[in-house]
Amino acid sequence: MPRTQPPPALSRRTATGGAVALTAVLAAGCTGADPRDRGAASTPSSTPSTPSPTSAPEHPDVALARAVLLRERAMLASLQAAARVHPRLRRVLASGRAAHRDHVRLLSAAVPRATGPSPAGPGPRHPAAVPARPSAALAALATAEQRHARDGRDSCVAARSGAFARLLASMAAAAAQQAAVLATAARESG
Repeated sequence: MPRTQPPPALSRRTATGGAVALTAVLAAGCTGADPRDRGAASTPSSTPSTPSPTSAPEHPDVALARAVLLRERAMLASLQAAARVHPRLRRVLASGRAAHRDHVRLLSAAVPRATGPSPAGPGPRHPAAVPARPSAALAALATAEQRHARDGRDSCVAARSGAFARLLASMAAAAAQQAAVLATAARESG
């Protein structure tokens, strides 16, 4: 059976373009107050995570971006843990790690830090346990990437902004691509 080369990682141009689009979408969403309230002044809330009655509610895409960021961090942490436990897998895990690192950077830059719990903090401290056999570790990561891609597709449907939905679709496609690469590597190493 011929060996296939792993697909290239997410390009800087795609990540940068996505960052610009996501930042613009979320910035527009955060300032998109009801036109009837244009003259109303807002007062600062005494609790940072609870909006005051006169402030505009958080745009739903901001909350969605925060949730996607947490999932991206968890996937990146799992890939990094596998690379630490199985140094021989670093090469096959490199493109997935780079893609998820870019996604984390992109989403971290776009999610407002002043709203709700800080998404810019450290990622998950305890990723899933890494199987002892490299082929089992690859298979577990392939399954995790498949689930991540499915969650990404669900997020696309939930997004209010078309530009943000397209960005989430791109991220879901990257996860699906990584799932295929990891599943192939698991079969070849098993």
